[in-house]
Amino acid sequence: MQQDASDERSVRIAIRSDCRLFHDTLAACLRLRPEFTVVGHVTSGQDLLDLCRLRRPEIVVFDAGADIANCAGLLAELRSRHGDVHLIVIYEHLTSPGITVAARLDIDALIPHSHGLNALQAILQRHAEVIRSHPAEPAAPEEGLTEQERQIIAALSAGHTADRLAELLGISRCAVENSKRRIYQKMRVSNQSHAIARAIALGLMDGRTVARPDAVDDIDVPVLLLRSELMSRADVVEALGLGAGMIDADRLEQDLVPALTLTASGHLTVSWAMADGLVAEIRARLGEPDAVRPVLTPRERDILRSIASGDTVRQTARTLGIAQKTVENIQARLFRKLRVRNRAGAVASAHSLGLLEREGEPEPDELV
Repeated sequence: MQQDASDERSVRIAIRSDCRLFHDTLAACLRLRPEFTVVGHVTSGQDLLDLCRLRRPEIVVFDAGADIANCAGLLAELRSRHGDVHLIVIYEHLTSPGITVAARLDIDALIPHSHGLNALQAILQRHAEVIRSHPAEPAAPEEGLTEQERQIIAALSAGHTADRLAELLGISRCAVENSKRRIYQKMRVSNQSHAIARAIALGLMDGRTVARPDAVDDIDVPVLLLRSELMSRADVVEALGLGAGMIDADRLEQDLVPALTLTASGHLTVSWAMADGLVAEIRARLGEPDAVRPVLTPRERDILRSIASGDTVRQTARTLGIAQKTVENIQARLFRKLRVRNRAGAVASAHSLGLLEREGEPEPDELV
């Protein structure tokens, strides 16, 4: 018997969690399953609303943290704007106010964190079956991003020019520029750097669309190193610099599957037992050109945030009260630290290194 086409179509899923490691891992797991399409993953509430507006997910996985009641306002806003979405809420503790919120907002499923990833995926599978039993909705409304527009953003983030994009997509350069203008309008941004920053913040691109550091350009496949004995800090840093993730042999059963999943999605994994020593070694190497994670000065972080916000050099200079030449000099130093050539590359690289998410946190032993 021929299988109905509705049973084969992929269900669109958006993920929201305050914990980047959680939503990155869940997104990586779901991307391995053809029945799901992860349209984006975010941390903030406004980003979730923007993501739903642009990509129209059919299921939202919402990590409410300690108590659902703490997220009542955001959940209510989400329900009012996207009443037909299947809302799956994960929580740590279920309180009476949380139960009241869940009932009032007609949340489709509640899952405690303690039940783990397998239970969540089983719930998602059941809801996907229900969704696929109904006629498919239009792929993208006028306000939402089309798949081609998402591909254009990803290609711009990877450093492709408009001419190269036209060649890859088989369209004219004029058509590419028109698509870029529509993307800016839909994403409510003013330029390419701001569009890339917003796309990264909304999780519209997975880690493989972001350019990797020069040190791992020659690695054709992901590498996961099984560590059976103690490694020196220098060896760990060198392995990471070559693009290899690491797990401990004595935790093979617990760590292998999630580590392989993350590694296959472009993430570098490292055993928790090596984390403290690794951080110490990186701090010791901050003055070297091959430091794994650069530390930015306060002014460099100001410039980076301004770039991510879509500001021009002139706007940045006016906002910070410094000369345009000073902005250009600091920006050039920032590019060298991030090993990129332009503003779009800086945003992508900074996000992949977690630098854009450390806003307001002081860097260790920073004097400048």
